[in-house]
Amino acid sequence: MEPTQISTPQIVRETTRKSSAFGETIRLAFSVALIALTLVSVTSTVSAGEDKGEAGFIGSWLEVPIGARSAAMGQAFVSIGEGGYGQLHNPAGITSMENRQFTTSYRAMNIDRQLSYAAIAFPLPEDAAFGFSWLYADYGNVDTRTTGGLLTGGDIGQDEHQFGLTFAKRFSPRVSVGAMVSYYQWKLDEITTNSVLFNVGTILYIDHFLYDRETIGLGAITDIQVGLTVKSAGSSFIINTTEFYGQGSTNGSSIEAEVPRKVVLGISGRGLDGSLLLATDLEVHEVFGPRLRFGAEYEISEQLKLRSGLNNGTPAAGAGFRFNLGKTPLLIDYAFQGSRVGEGTEHIFSIDLSF
Repeated sequence: MEPTQISTPQIVRETTRKSSAFGETIRLAFSVALIALTLVSVTSTVSAGEDKGEAGFIGSWLEVPIGARSAAMGQAFVSIGEGGYGQLHNPAGITSMENRQFTTSYRAMNIDRQLSYAAIAFPLPEDAAFGFSWLYADYGNVDTRTTGGLLTGGDIGQDEHQFGLTFAKRFSPRVSVGAMVSYYQWKLDEITTNSVLFNVGTILYIDHFLYDRETIGLGAITDIQVGLTVKSAGSSFIINTTEFYGQGSTNGSSIEAEVPRKVVLGISGRGLDGSLLLATDLEVHEVFGPRLRFGAEYEISEQLKLRSGLNNGTPAAGAGFRFNLGKTPLLIDYAFQGSRVGEGTEHIFSIDLSF
């Protein structure tokens, strides 16, 4: 049998195709970087270049990254929204699941604080999905003192819980819509308040607008997605301090506090034959104004992914590892986030289990 001969024109066409694909990927990266730099300039102008942190209002823990994958990508995740963390970023994203998934995460923090998260999500018939999540934040304890500064032997603790239910449906290959309703409880010693939070989101799958069924996924840039979320809509708390001071005291008062609302718009896409994922988000926050996020993920192999990002100027990096427990895939993710407002560096660990 004679060996198959490949003509010079075929080689030229194949080389040209690969060069074009690589060129398109480079152009995508350059375009995203240029847009990011432009938005950074706008954001810096509006916010006067000052990182105000993420505290000072009720529900501030909702601003702190908890999923290791999304945290390593600078929180630029609203157009992706995959996995159990999609319930926090964009509830519409959980429709991408093919199997049930359990997710848990822990963020190691200083000043006696801790933040942890657990979620489970299920794919449903008719391209729908359902999820349940729990976010727990603990500030640690502070010794109580008299007005003269003497220790009383007691302490005060503060913690917060968010229990969420998420439902999402992909109405067509082009669009997915989801909503998350959560019960949020805030507790400081004997003072307890709660409210209901609403998050809604959508994801547009741009490839299905640009290509037909036969050619989808064949372009140099694939999996282009645009995401939009509106978070903490219509959520307010009534904080009554009477119980803290005791009945009959004139020091107690009633305060109404609101969780700041925000709108997030993001876009993501894949290049280098799907190995490189780039994403960018622009968030408009009711308190902080516009904030920009940028993230990248590169697949070294099926077992290893490297990630990096910028969360409104704060650098982040991390990696993801895949193991197989028999036929069950286990994902272990790690993220490192730089110091914000003198808080020091922090580390996030996550585990995803599909079953």
